[in-house]
Amino acid sequence: MDLMLNQIHFATFVPFINENFEIKAMGTDQWVTSELVEVKDMSRPGQEIFSIIFRTSSEHYLGQGTHLVRHPRVGEVGLFMVPIIMGIGGGDFVHYQAIFNRLV
Repeated sequence: MDLMLNQIHFATFVPFINENFEIKAMGTDQWVTSELVEVKDMSRPGQEIFSIIFRTSSEHYLGQGTHLVRHPRVGEVGLFMVPIIMGIGGGDFVHYQAIFNRLV
């Protein structure tokens, strides 16, 4: 099942915190396992604003850009994601963030 961006909401991702997703950088054939580590609601009246953060191994650096994200129960969608944290606390990980901001 492919999702449209207008079908994605804060509540879409909350049940899947700490679960694995697969991410594929556009223009490649390789899917990388990634853990959804944070879903943060920043909404205010009239606006739905939230972010999601995935953690991947640094050996599979994806870079900034639009990547396909999939999960068996969520579906597949292209998201613009930015690497925000690399190697914190001696870990060999990269964290990627996607931010959603829409009028409601």
